Amino acid sequence: MTPTHSSPGGRAAPRRRWYLLLLVIPYLWSVVAAARVGTVHALPGGVPLLLWWMLAGVVVTTFTLALVWRMDERRNADRDGRADG
Repeated sequence: MTPTHSSPGGRAAPRRRWYLLLLVIPYLWSVVAAARVGTVHALPGGVPLLLWWMLAGVVVTTFTLALVWRMDERRNADRDGRADG
């Protein structure tokens, strides 16, 4: 069941989960930006920049997924009337 809120017309409208758009960040990091970084021939610490970029992408993806999960849990707790977060 989708939570609703009152809209200007007086009808109940479903609440949007806008924060799911944050899940685009890891995709853009890995696919779009990595293609650009792959053309740079820098070797920080003797390691190709692309390898550093992908390693940082793991951290960014982990943080993004944790943030979205936390926001979804908070939304579900609000919907169910719980306050355990």
